[in-house]
Amino acid sequence: MTTSTLTLLNQFEDGKIFETQEEMLYVLQLSGSWYEMGRQYGVLAKDHMEAMYQKIVQPEINNGLVTQADAFELFGTRVFNALSLRRKQYFQGVADGAGWSVEKVVVLDQSGPMAIYLGKLHSFSGCTSIATWGDNTQDGHTLVGRNMDWSEIFLDFLSTLQSTTQQMVQTAS
Repeated sequence: MTTSTLTLLNQFEDGKIFETQEEMLYVLQLSGSWYEMGRQYGVLAKDHMEAMYQKIVQPEINNGLVTQADAFELFGTRVFNALSLRRKQYFQGVADGAGWSVEKVVVLDQSGPMAIYLGKLHSFSGCTSIATWGDNTQDGHTLVGRNMDWSEIFLDFLSTLQSTTQQMVQTAS
């Protein structure tokens, strides 16, 4: 992609945001300390950040996959505390510029890993299996059961029991 035209949209302190000829592609020119560049980013990109947060993070909260408090703790505070000093300064600047908490900024930054974590945490990511044998069964034979629960999509379908013996079918009915 080649873009030859940058159109200045806004400026804050020494930071600038430019629009390109490409849809949804912006260029930010930031200058100063890590905190100052973060603050410039927060002011200049706040509307874009809010739109992303509402599209990516808020549905996870609204759908009950995570509470805002847990998201802020797991993917905000914990990640922020592990960052280098300059990254902490940058994220604090973004938060101050956008008028957000630093936790909200870091959660948005970590929304990809958070979505993967929540997807695995709240998914039926495999089949449930159960087995029993010996004294635990009526005739000592081994019984194996498996549930096809790869995805929440399966919740909309009929649950069935499949058996290879007539006695099992009668017992389950």
